[in-house]
Amino acid sequence: RCPELMKDLGLLYTGAIVGQVIVFQILERDGPLSVSIYTGSRKIMSIFLSIFFFEKHINNLQKISLLLGVMVMVVELLDKGSSKSSEHKHKQHSKHEKTH
Repeated sequence: RCPELMKDLGLLYTGAIVGQVIVFQILERDGPLSVSIYTGSRKIMSIFLSIFFFEKHINNLQKISLLLGVMVMVVELLDKGSSKSSEHKHKQHSKHEKTH
């Protein structure tokens, strides 16, 4: 009876299914910390979009909280990147020792 609604619901369900598949793949590949970083960054991006596109106003405490959230995610990503880099170097060094 309402084809527009059915189309919108179909898009909503498709997006939800794709989102769950992506979250599951990230969880399997990178672990739960990465999932929390990705979902946290999505939420913060949503807040930024609301502020800029919809001209939502936030108070100073909310600004500080938003800044702290971004800082925590940046530190986690940098830490994860440096640990992956050192892990990769360790594997390369071990492989080199085995061949010589």
